[in-house]
Amino acid sequence: MHSPEVSVVLPIRDDAHVLPLTLGSLAAQTLEPDRWEVVLVDDGSAVPAAATAERAGLANLRVVRHERSRGRSAARNSGIAAARGEVVVLLDGDSYTAPDLIERHRAFHLDGDGPERVMLGGRYEPSWETLDRLMAGDPAPPTSQEQLDLRLSMFGVDEATFAAVGAPWAFVFTHNMSVRRSTLEAIGGFDEEFDGWGHEDVELGFRLHANAGRRPDYFALEPSAYCFHVPHYRNSAVQGVQARANLELFRRRHPRYDAELYGGPRRLLAANVARYDKVVEAFRESRLGVVDAAWLAGAVAESASLLLVGGMAAPERPGRTVVFDHRSEADEGNRHLFGHRTPFAELEFDSVVHIDLWQYLSVNELAGVVNEGLRIGRRLSLVSTDAPRPGVLGSHCSVDYLLAMLADRFSITEERTGSARAVTLEKPS
Repeated sequence: MHSPEVSVVLPIRDDAHVLPLTLGSLAAQTLEPDRWEVVLVDDGSAVPAAATAERAGLANLRVVRHERSRGRSAARNSGIAAARGEVVVLLDGDSYTAPDLIERHRAFHLDGDGPERVMLGGRYEPSWETLDRLMAGDPAPPTSQEQLDLRLSMFGVDEATFAAVGAPWAFVFTHNMSVRRSTLEAIGGFDEEFDGWGHEDVELGFRLHANAGRRPDYFALEPSAYCFHVPHYRNSAVQGVQARANLELFRRRHPRYDAELYGGPRRLLAANVARYDKVVEAFRESRLGVVDAAWLAGAVAESASLLLVGGMAAPERPGRTVVFDHRSEADEGNRHLFGHRTPFAELEFDSVVHIDLWQYLSVNELAGVVNEGLRIGRRLSLVSTDAPRPGVLGSHCSVDYLLAMLADRFSITEERTGSARAVTLEKPS
């Protein structure tokens, strides 16, 4: 018997009522059983899942059990480690699959000659009526709007427009996706520091995208390869706490502006990241984000600790200087953040100085820059230089409008030089 081409990794912890539906749908797959396998990972269920799994009658099923729960990431990693197939399909224990789902995943990866990509299948949120149909063996897709793939409404996209999404990694739910096993192994699988519910799958998508050079076509949305998200109980309060902690971990792991933006409405994220990618690229090719070092030395007290956001390296000066220099390569000492969410403590800096880039942020991100700047700094200076502005950057917030917008909320001083105009904000005393 040859090794399977596809391995389905299926984690489960308790919720045994969904397994007969999920495994029953897998037993009805059109792909020949000897070409694929199911690796069911029981992550410390109170009642071991093996007995329930065996009743499904899947000859190509193997069960891996954690005697105590190790978490969602660790469960998937155990399944990936046990997988023998060249392609790994990631499902959840509550995934009722269409009969040709595994065949479609296999064909996507193994029948073409194009570059390696990740396939994201569709998913439905079934009503009780649809669930009745599934239990009777009818996997036809629903048509009612409330049951459609919730990611489409989150992003405001469909199959045709998905390719233009600026942050496709945020679309990665491990409920129905596939990728080559060697790629998962190359990036180290799931990050097991993510504890509890939320964002560990998106974080995997972020690293997959980065590993592929952030190719715009790296993720493919295939709604015709669909499954159903079988209803199960959720404790939203507990999951919310876990998700918030994991979101902060995600941002710490990836100090880039796209990760900094993640956490709000996905519809805005999808549009904003695509726009900011172009802004940052044009910014790097211009002379924006740079001020005269002598002017900066006069504007910032010599003994002050300084956060400098823009396109210039740290100037020679006394005191601590941290830069978000978008013209230089990102590394641990040079985060590519915009500054509306940062890892710094309250009042960690005497001065926070943003040069030019702030003018191209949306209203929401600009407000975040102001709020965060005055959380981590005693004063915040928003500087606009006279450097030529590439037309591709489009319109921006003018200094005059900024002053009008903030005049009645902060203590403001304005300074004009030959090449720059600076607005410095402080909280009212």
